[in-house]
Amino acid sequence: PTLSPYTPPFRAIDLILDNLQATFIGDWATSTGGNETYGQDYRWRSTGINTGYSYWPVNIPESGTYDLYFWWTAGSNRNPQTVVGVKVNDQSHTTTVNQQINGGAWVKVGSGHFQVGSNILVGISSEGSAGYVVVADAARLVKH
Repeated sequence: PTLSPYTPPFRAIDLILDNLQATFIGDWATSTGGNETYGQDYRWRSTGINTGYSYWPVNIPESGTYDLYFWWTAGSNRNPQTVVGVKVNDQSHTTTVNQQINGGAWVKVGSGHFQVGSNILVGISSEGSAGYVVVADAARLVKH
């Protein structure tokens, strides 16, 4: 028989950050309601008041390109233009997501190349017009 060179199995890097690991700036309430929650609960904050932030410091184990995802519970009272993103070495990259839809699932918001040792924060802002809430439940980075 002919033997092929050994190829080690692909080692996926999948970093999941639940709200229990996040840092919160401002007053964020905790809720366990609904069946779309990641983990045991999620945090939320009203829009239209002083902006609050939820963020996760990330230590990536290997340099490379990662996809960034967020998880939230959807509802008609959610901010349709929730600001989410990543800050790498003091440079911010943000986009908006509609938290009224796509709840209870990982929603990809972008990709980026990250280096080991970089100062990385993944986060959510409560900025926006009054009358909504922003949900901070979980974030995820998956290496290509």
